[in-house]
Amino acid sequence: MALSKAQLKILRRLKQKKYRYLDKKFTAEGNKLVNDLMEAGWRPDDIYAHDEVDLKLFPGAELISKSDRKLLSSQDNPSGVLAVFRMPEIQHPDELDSSALALYGVQDPGNMGTIIRTAAWFGFTQLVLLDGCVDPFNEKAVQASMGSIAHINLIVAPNAYLEKWKADGFNLLAADMQGDDVYAFDWPKKWLLLMGNEGQGLKGLPTDCQSITIPSLASNGPESLNVSIATAVILSAMIQKMRL
Repeated sequence: MALSKAQLKILRRLKQKKYRYLDKKFTAEGNKLVNDLMEAGWRPDDIYAHDEVDLKLFPGAELISKSDRKLLSSQDNPSGVLAVFRMPEIQHPDELDSSALALYGVQDPGNMGTIIRTAAWFGFTQLVLLDGCVDPFNEKAVQASMGSIAHINLIVAPNAYLEKWKADGFNLLAADMQGDDVYAFDWPKKWLLLMGNEGQGLKGLPTDCQSITIPSLASNGPESLNVSIATAVILSAMIQKMRL
């Protein structure tokens, strides 16, 4: 069946951050992603399918036209269902209770989702988002997280909160081009690892941090690593060091 103009308007406005937070809802598409979120305990308000096969896979889904499904999608050729989920509560900065990643100005939704997925893989349950970060409930960020967004408690905080965490005993570590070799670094017991903007890094961050770096073995290689790849490398090096 075709969705009404009013229904389409309500669903399409979730593509914009201000309406996602006003309605406290976001969309996820693709059978695997929707299944992963549901298996994590999240229950969708609505599920939309545009063929009979997907309709059978998701009992209770609403059958819509292929043209409507395309209008709702962020993909050129959408496949699988599209679901509307309620946004989870964002944790208060005072609820940070263990070592964690902190993202500063990470603007690419693909990087955001991949870092969420990576943090969940390494067993983190909290992720700090400082100023300038893309919305983690952006469609592409949710897609890149591959369902891991359901396993991470998000904390949104202004940059100024770093000083409070520092006073609370967190060691502030900054991933930088210059710093201590991450493979030889002695990790403190309580830390906050800052990963910066794709182009500007941690430029403009109003606090002093201890810098760590991933040493390059190339004499004439790339200038830097993608922030999501760098995050995975640093966390892997941390795990290896802590096991020694």
